Amino acid sequence: MLIHEVDLRSRTGPIRQLTIILERPFYFFKLSRQEIGGQVLASRSLPLPYSYDRANSDRSMVLEKTVNADGRLERGERTRRQILDLAVDLASAQGLEGLSIGGLASKLSLSKSGLFASFGSKEELQLATIEHARQIFIDAVVRKAMMAPRGLPRLWALCDSWLEYAGRKVFRGGCFFAAASAEFDSHPGRIRDRLAALMEEWLTTLAVAVRKAQEAGHLRADADPAQLAFEIHSLFFGANWAYQLHGDSKAFDRAREAIRHRLAALTPEVTRKVGGRARSSRS
Repeated sequence: MLIHEVDLRSRTGPIRQLTIILERPFYFFKLSRQEIGGQVLASRSLPLPYSYDRANSDRSMVLEKTVNADGRLERGERTRRQILDLAVDLASAQGLEGLSIGGLASKLSLSKSGLFASFGSKEELQLATIEHARQIFIDAVVRKAMMAPRGLPRLWALCDSWLEYAGRKVFRGGCFFAAASAEFDSHPGRIRDRLAALMEEWLTTLAVAVRKAQEAGHLRADADPAQLAFEIHSLFFGANWAYQLHGDSKAFDRAREAIRHRLAALTPEVTRKVGGRARSSRS
């Protein structure tokens, strides 16, 4: 199923473009029931299942078929992807500073000069690794969330997909951006600036999803979208930290439950008839 054709590889920032996607309406088949405040959410077992496969993903919602007649461009792209696949895994576990052109060349049995020609410097390699991680994140988290209807179901799908992505270790060291942000938060420069921009735009994306849930009447209008996005994001990173540092396999379930309770507390009061009496959905 084609969700929406948009080129997410430009350097204008993926999350800003993800925000645009969040605002587009989609219609889907009925999902299995999972509720917050009477609002049905998408569970992880969907009628139209989506599973992320790094080996087969094209890292983009747009498939480019421009290939030289002799296939050299295709081979070059395949080699670059192989390099960056290894780079994001190493960086998530050992840090972006641990990357080196020589180290990658040795692990992949490639020439150091060839890798240097592709990236030019360690900093360019690090930036390319961040962009590659961004695309993996889009494929693993955002595209899956777009299968859910707009409003609270889509906000929940973003949360659930993030926790699943970190728990499944799409990156060897857990969430790439949690690791890279911690590594560079006190190191000014291009790497920190890019990471900061991506994280800020991700928070904006969550805030937009909250606002759309408010507009749909699923969350109270007096809730602060930026505050709720901050709280949800903090639970994401807390769960990733507990899992990576302590090996706490229940960390993601705890975070999921905490988010569920927070959202439930913000659902509007709904009056229903139960057993012939009217009562509040929270009674």
